[in-house]
Amino acid sequence: MTLLFFTRLALYFLAALTPVLHPAVVVPYDTTSWWLWFFLVPSEVCVAYFLSSPRFKNRVSIYTGGVILLLTALAVGGFTAASFTMLLAGVLAWVLTFLVFRGRELGRTVAVFEQFFLVFIYYRVLNFGRASEEIAAASSVANQLLLVLIIITFLIHAIVLYRVAFDTERKGRRRIETLVITGVVIPLVFLFTFILPSDFVNHSVVLNNLYPDKKPETIYPTEEGKGWEESDWGSLDPRRGQAGEGDEAEGGRQGRLQGIPSDQWGSQSGSFGSGGKQYTVMVVASEREPVYAAERYYSNLDPLEGFTRDGEEELNSLSYQRLLETWQNRAEPEDRLRNPVEVAFISTLQERFVPYMPHLIEPTILKPEIFPFEYFYRVTSLLSFSSERDWKKIDMKTPAELEEVYGLEQAEMYLEVPMSPENRAVFQKHLDLALEGAEGYGQKIEAILRYFSTYQYLLGFTDDVSLQRIEGFLDISKSGDCTEFSNTAAILGRMAGIPSRVVTGYLAAKGLQSPAHRQGIKQLRESLEILQGYPEKDLYLVTTSHLHSWVQFYFPGYGWVDVEATAYAIPPPPGFDPNARDVVIPLIRDNRISQIAFSFPWEVILKMAGIILAGIIAFLYLYRYGREGYLMNQTRRFSPKAVKSLYLLLLMKCAARGYGLKEPSKTAEEYAEDYPELADFARLYTRLRYRTGSAEQNEKEWDQLKKLYDGVVGEGGAVRQEGKPLRTAFSLRGLYY
Repeated sequence: MTLLFFTRLALYFLAALTPVLHPAVVVPYDTTSWWLWFFLVPSEVCVAYFLSSPRFKNRVSIYTGGVILLLTALAVGGFTAASFTMLLAGVLAWVLTFLVFRGRELGRTVAVFEQFFLVFIYYRVLNFGRASEEIAAASSVANQLLLVLIIITFLIHAIVLYRVAFDTERKGRRRIETLVITGVVIPLVFLFTFILPSDFVNHSVVLNNLYPDKKPETIYPTEEGKGWEESDWGSLDPRRGQAGEGDEAEGGRQGRLQGIPSDQWGSQSGSFGSGGKQYTVMVVASEREPVYAAERYYSNLDPLEGFTRDGEEELNSLSYQRLLETWQNRAEPEDRLRNPVEVAFISTLQERFVPYMPHLIEPTILKPEIFPFEYFYRVTSLLSFSSERDWKKIDMKTPAELEEVYGLEQAEMYLEVPMSPENRAVFQKHLDLALEGAEGYGQKIEAILRYFSTYQYLLGFTDDVSLQRIEGFLDISKSGDCTEFSNTAAILGRMAGIPSRVVTGYLAAKGLQSPAHRQGIKQLRESLEILQGYPEKDLYLVTTSHLHSWVQFYFPGYGWVDVEATAYAIPPPPGFDPNARDVVIPLIRDNRISQIAFSFPWEVILKMAGIILAGIIAFLYLYRYGREGYLMNQTRRFSPKAVKSLYLLLLMKCAARGYGLKEPSKTAEEYAEDYPELADFARLYTRLRYRTGSAEQNEKEWDQLKKLYDGVVGEGGAVRQEGKPLRTAFSLRGLYY
């Protein structure tokens, strides 16, 4: 049964580690996922097996498992909707393990069916590795290696499960089993290991960095490479825009397009507008613009730090969540005027950027051959097509009405404005001025935005969004970047009774595409086949200058809508527009690795086997000495269980010192016939274990039994192994008992 437990645990860890090791799955586990899959579930599995009957009473296992669940809830922030899923997974792991090993016939049935579930997981992962030609090339070695490991592990587990479930003592049955293994199983393993076609390539991991080491070189475009005509794009109204038209650079100079070979696109310290240039981050393909590609949502308002990230917001996990299949939003929104729009991202960044409201998110595909644009994914979002005309029809609602009528959960949280009376007085003063004459829901939002018409917009991205800085922007400086505008609009919106939150990410818009950006798209489209599948007019070059922050207001009936807080601000003056700086793109070279014949990675297999073996050995020693300590603890007071524990401890000590293992059919006295020094202990043990005496007599004989134990295996006792203390210390023979 113990061997069955370890083979089952190996199958689980193989499934849990596959997304970590597989090169096709590029978004890593988050902290919560690591805790769930590599602490909570394995812990509950071990508790259900090692702390249940017959070793311990079942309530010990239940209590211990409950404590682990309680610690998990505390670690993830309490009993919330997010932690409920984790707790359910932990309970399920405990219940399944208990059924498999303590459920008798039912347990055998469960053990068989849960194998099919794991097969389904492996199938989805390996099938995802064939999602495209490029990803299959990058995953070839990993797929074959995983396939071999899966087959071998499943076969071992199946054989152990079969031997546990069925009586295989008859010689005829043993011959049939041997024939099946040698005639079917071994050839099958050989087939998948050595004969599978090796028509893929090895994957080389390349570290992706945003900024290049090499100095950019100016690209001189040909006439055909000038990009689209201005009439195809139109001009962006500065009053409604984020960056002006982007045609004027510092001092009135037009930004140039520069390039660096992709294989030299390395690391360089920098931040927003690093080195007076803007570096390419991604290319966005969308039929509709602008595209507010969100990464983080900030819903909690701190009295000092300002808006902070909401750890319970599911949208915040989508940027890093590992997806083995297309993610789908199961909750269909009731918002009006939302239509699905597909947006594709060809990105240099590992994180996903997802427009609101996400409906379908495809797994990220790794494309190392077009480094640094290694990450490709498609998102279908239900974008809001509502406008000011629709919003003006909305009546003001109380928080209770927002939650009851429109289903906005935690409406109160999005209206909280915790601040000191002094701070509130400053914000309230400006809010009163802004809302003078405005009564309706949409009118109040428009009034707040129009209030910024006398504020100077300077492109940039400030990390400091403390309440002190936002107050200084609103009341004193009246000039700032997108973060100050968005955070101020969100606070004023909440004070006006409008649920608000701040979002950060990247902005892709026509008005941000200067001639240098458009020429960059033209250049990249000629080099990247993947971009040729989209119309040129639907492609947007996103750079470090397009890092953005905006506000989301909740419109009853229409849901959360992205709103540009800089819409009415004074546009950036010449010389203060990072979007007009020189644009740097990677010059793509074909980094496709030539195909080579597949060779079985023996070195990797041996290393993994060594790590697994070392882990098993360490666990066995911990189990041995832990069990000896537990048995010794049980012998503090007399009881039938204490007598049995002392005898088991004696047998373990004897086994470690080279004595023969006691057969289950032999009694203690029969075993002592081969070792006369154990005879007195065996006789007294038998009398205490199987005969009933007075309490006084039992206590007296119990003290005598412990003295005999010390005389047998204690220091200087009869059972010793002269000159071989290390062998005794490292022996695992006692685990037989």
